[in-house]
Amino acid sequence: MNVYTFDHPVKKELEDVIGLRGDMQTARDCIRLLIGPPASLGGARLLSRALYTQALVSYVRCFASGRRKWLRRELFADRPDLAARHEDLKAMRDKHVAHSAEYAEHVSVVVAAEHETAPAVGLSVRNWFFVGDGPDGLATFLELVEFVEAHLAEEEIRLGNEVATLVLGEGATWQSALQAFSEATSYHHPVYGMTKQLVRGEDDGIVC
Repeated sequence: MNVYTFDHPVKKELEDVIGLRGDMQTARDCIRLLIGPPASLGGARLLSRALYTQALVSYVRCFASGRRKWLRRELFADRPDLAARHEDLKAMRDKHVAHSAEYAEHVSVVVAAEHETAPAVGLSVRNWFFVGDGPDGLATFLELVEFVEAHLAEEEIRLGNEVATLVLGEGATWQSALQAFSEATSYHHPVYGMTKQLVRGEDDGIVC
């Protein structure tokens, strides 16, 4: 049994409705997950799509102008491989995530038949959503993000040291200022004992 596409005005309307319904179901399922998913909900596919989309949006918005300082493509001047990956991801976000139904999304109603000219015996829907990556794509995306994050970590230390010196005086560093703040704001909890604020990075492995 083979599968074929076909053309018909109503088919196109149906495909559009299916695509719109898919978006609405995604919105519904996301809201349900935010409220609290039932134990039986199989959300792996949705969560994968949501996580990738969020990673994509979070990455690209760092290069978008706005109220805060933003990163520029010149950051990759010495890494043309990462510059190319950056452009691919930005294009994916600009052309699909920020707009409705672009090249990465496809809905098609298809028929099953013995051969191309045989009578149809059934209908089905093929729905593709290509915002995502395989193992290699995810690896290069991660490399890109880690490269940018390392640059930002260096900038945080540089600027943090400058602020610490201005506020606390010569010899103060960003790390020592964070540690001093944590110790200064510690208190004795009646149940848990001595409690203090985590120094930035202690909870996620970042060392400033």
